[in-house]
Amino acid sequence: MTTPSSATIERELFIAADPATVFTFLTEPGRITEWMGRLAVADPRPGGALRVDYNGFDIMRGQFLEVVPVSRVVWSWGWESLAADSVPPGASRVEFILDPEAGGTRLRVVHSGLTAESVDPHSQGWDYHLPRLAARAAGTAVEPGGVQLSAGETLASALNTLLVETIEAVQACPPDRWTVVVPGDGRPANVVAGHIAGHLGLAGFVVAVTRGESHPAAGFDLHTLTKLNADHATANVAVAQDAVIARIRQDGPPAVEAIRALEDAALQRTTPLAAAGGAMLTAAQIAEGPLLADCRDHLQAFRSATDC
Repeated sequence: MTTPSSATIERELFIAADPATVFTFLTEPGRITEWMGRLAVADPRPGGALRVDYNGFDIMRGQFLEVVPVSRVVWSWGWESLAADSVPPGASRVEFILDPEAGGTRLRVVHSGLTAESVDPHSQGWDYHLPRLAARAAGTAVEPGGVQLSAGETLASALNTLLVETIEAVQACPPDRWTVVVPGDGRPANVVAGHIAGHLGLAGFVVAVTRGESHPAAGFDLHTLTKLNADHATANVAVAQDAVIARIRQDGPPAVEAIRALEDAALQRTTPLAAAGGAMLTAAQIAEGPLLADCRDHLQAFRSATDC
């Protein structure tokens, strides 16, 4: 469990570049990834989106809170994580203060609103990344920070993000919307949310296909799936928000890790799928379809029905 804290990290460094140059490394996605992360989304205006993907799994998400050219930038900061003790997206605050100094810029960084448990890893992170920022702004090359993901890692990263978004949607759902009927689906919203959590069992199906092993899901035709969904709806008609979140936090990480470990060649192994009329599908197609695409559709339907 996290311990609420007003813990703050402060760093100060000289950068041999003018404030206008340093400012671009805090606001432009292509410049941000020169010193931090492999992919970035940055919309540098108050309320604009900010997302930095380090390796497909460590993903920072927040917003631009303040943007004052070329002297001040403030981000909200947190992590897309299934762990209950992580700093949630946007839950902390990072201030960058840029002051001109002879030959360059004096940069002050203040990261506040952290939990006590998160101070050490964030301190280590800033101590690694800020010298990279200083080097790149000054025109010095640094070791590339991005990594190339395997097919399994790409699928696992997408699953991890989808599950984080599902938890956020469930947490944001007002109690009076939790059991509304989802248009086009016919089931209550809570049942649909629980159904998404139940889809995590398909990770085992994907793994079985990569190993050339049989799995009951391969034989489920549309009639069987309809009955299974009806049985699930009956069993979960009263499922609570906390229960859905707890199940995703419990079953999500092992499912993500199982997919992450799969080799590219193994993901091309096939199995006949009764629900697809006996068509041969690769393990990758099963992961992309029933595990990911179907869950995305369910999540979108849940959001539309609950307004969250």
